[in-house]
Amino acid sequence: FTEGPLAKDDDMGVGVPGALALKRNTEYCQWQEHITERCEKCSRTVRAKDGSEATETYNCNCVNQYHYVKSWQPRLIHSMLFDQPAAHHNPQRDPLPSRKFTIGTSMRDVLWSGGVEMNRVPFVLEGALVSNLRVGWRKIDWVVGGIPQPSWWRNMFARWFPDVTRYEEVGQLSGTELSHAAQRDNFVYVGQGGYFYSPFVSSNFENMLKYFLQYLEGSLFDWQFGDLMPSCTAGDIRISYQVQDPEDVSIVARVETIGNKNIARLAPIHTSMGTSLSLLYAGERSTTEMIEAEAERSRSFTYVPR
Repeated sequence: FTEGPLAKDDDMGVGVPGALALKRNTEYCQWQEHITERCEKCSRTVRAKDGSEATETYNCNCVNQYHYVKSWQPRLIHSMLFDQPAAHHNPQRDPLPSRKFTIGTSMRDVLWSGGVEMNRVPFVLEGALVSNLRVGWRKIDWVVGGIPQPSWWRNMFARWFPDVTRYEEVGQLSGTELSHAAQRDNFVYVGQGGYFYSPFVSSNFENMLKYFLQYLEGSLFDWQFGDLMPSCTAGDIRISYQVQDPEDVSIVARVETIGNKNIARLAPIHTSMGTSLSLLYAGERSTTEMIEAEAERSRSFTYVPR
């Protein structure tokens, strides 16, 4: 694209030039409860009808043990049914859930799927087309100078695990401190892999209520090793982003003219069966190649259920 499209998350104020789609991945610091059953071994003597005796062992005096681990999770975990819901409370704050953003902007020098070049003619690409883009996602990280720090681990395994992360200049995030997410939920960019971070801050009333409930359930001084280890606070939120940003695309779509302007719109094709058809593949491909790839994709999806 000579005029790069811009997929943008307006809540965070993050935009990525040249990206057809942007995905916001939200993670939550949450407690997880793990239950293990601990039993003693008991024995008893059983007698058969013929008078013979045998000794057998069985589990007895079983007790459930509860272990709690705090980590980053892609979803919220309700803690009301925990054995210790007050000591391991999971706040359910979710101001910016995971979401996908697509563009709907003008482009130039788009290659038609048949190979005909539309010279300097602006196009509007509907978001429904971008949702069918057949290309992988890659993570985006904003670093100083847009160049990652040298890593012996990355260099050692680059042959088998190439780094496909997209690195951008951290200066592009200028203004995100004034976004709705920053002003309302205190999101700040902390880096460390391209993360935005929002700490959970509880009120004095919430803290006093938590201590009172811990006293009632008997967990006020019942500490585990995981409670003492430094980590995130339950209720913290971090957000990272992924992009779909192919340099060239091939499209199967319907071309419409917008009014009297020299602008065209690429939209899904409406078939006689009442369905919509639209294909968007990375790279230069013919219509036949894309249809064959879709047929193979459908066969792969239906193979397992059958």
